[in-house]
Amino acid sequence: MVAQVLFVVANLDVGGAERHITQVVTQLDQSVVSPTIFALLNKGRLSTQVEAHGVNVVSNKNKSEWLGLSKIQRLFRVLSGAWQLYQYLRKNKPDIVHFFLPMPYIVGGFVSIGARVPIRIMSRRSLNHYQKGHVGSAAIEHWLHQKMSKVLGNSQAVIDELHNDEGVALENLKLIYNGVHVPEMMSKEEYCLKREALNCSENELILVIVANLIPYKGHSDLLKGLSEVNDQLPKHWSLLCVGNDNHRIRASLESQAEALNLKSHIRFLGGRDDVSEILQISNISILPSHEEGFSNAILEGMAAGLPSVVTHVGGNAEAVRNEIDGYVVEAKSPDLLGDAILALSMDEALRKTMGASARKRVQEMFSIKQCLKGYETLYQEVAAK
Repeated sequence: MVAQVLFVVANLDVGGAERHITQVVTQLDQSVVSPTIFALLNKGRLSTQVEAHGVNVVSNKNKSEWLGLSKIQRLFRVLSGAWQLYQYLRKNKPDIVHFFLPMPYIVGGFVSIGARVPIRIMSRRSLNHYQKGHVGSAAIEHWLHQKMSKVLGNSQAVIDELHNDEGVALENLKLIYNGVHVPEMMSKEEYCLKREALNCSENELILVIVANLIPYKGHSDLLKGLSEVNDQLPKHWSLLCVGNDNHRIRASLESQAEALNLKSHIRFLGGRDDVSEILQISNISILPSHEEGFSNAILEGMAAGLPSVVTHVGGNAEAVRNEIDGYVVEAKSPDLLGDAILALSMDEALRKTMGASARKRVQEMFSIKQCLKGYETLYQEVAAK
């Protein structure tokens, strides 16, 4: 039996969750799963990759840009998407609807119940800190959890929170770790050409953070930490910041970098489609988040053979083993971030040892193949019931 699965998302703009969904839906075994994506707001940049693999992306017919809308206009956009989703479900009758991220879950959860979809699955990809800023969202999600066939988490930390804090029964929970490709390593020539294209010298120390510019991702902490060790770092170093500025904080981060005398070292690259290549020409991967579920960005850095400096939140320490694959430090601690970065910056042999260990760990524990198997097995099991 081929399970017809509809993935409900806000859109497919570039972000960790969106890249994860793109990887999954384009590589599922279509003799087992037939995937379609419904985007409540708009298709987004990654939709072209999805459609190029023959997976249909159905989106809100209203094409105006989300960021330029007022609160009232955004409300109407969401309601419009909800109505279109209801019509789609009633007409096409998928076997399974799978929700990713809070807004699609809350909106799509109610719609799918009204449309009488037989199997409903939710994926939680972060800890529930976000609920504190949205009145009523916790109560709504707790109620919806009881209506789901399965509730997924992408780290043990997320699973524990769903069970202990939100009352989801253990038999309704399932852990599926994120999975990533382990790329073939660049040749020396490719390495040099890519560094040249990014205006980086061959011997420059390159630090990289792959995260959209959102306050909780900890960019400000990272700048403070770097300022504390700047005089001890190699003369030529750069921090590449890869990620969209949808929250409009780039200007304040640039001002902070200038005030800390780091401006010449910090480069904001925006959203990129060549993240894997950027990681491979870098030396250290950093993610100083205040909260996480289980970060694809960390896994991608590890797969590229980089040692990592990450904060002890969510599932970060489930991926990076402290002092084996990199360093795990407490969140919101710029001094600890700086010390860990300095230790790796001054020891090339340590970087290579930890990077090799990190790459091997992804190959053995967090490959896209293992992740896909988890989803395919899940869909077969719930469809059979």
